[in-house]
Amino acid sequence: MPRDACDMSMCLNNYAGRVSRTLNEWLCDSFAEITEKMELWKWVDATGDFWSRSAKALQQSTLDLR
Repeated sequence: MPRDACDMSMCLNNYAGRVSRTLNEWLCDSFAEITEKMELWKWVDATGDFWSRSAKALQQSTLDLR
């Protein structure tokens, strides 16, 4: 396997592991569920990791579209 493919595979595994930990931490089954829950949380509570911040930002950006 080419080195770039190995690097990409490691990167994807790392992201999958991180999102899995976030799902477990927030007791959710999907990223969409985390995004829905973020409506109840303040920014200060969502700064624990990349996925929580991403879900909060997504939730706030779609709030204006409802």
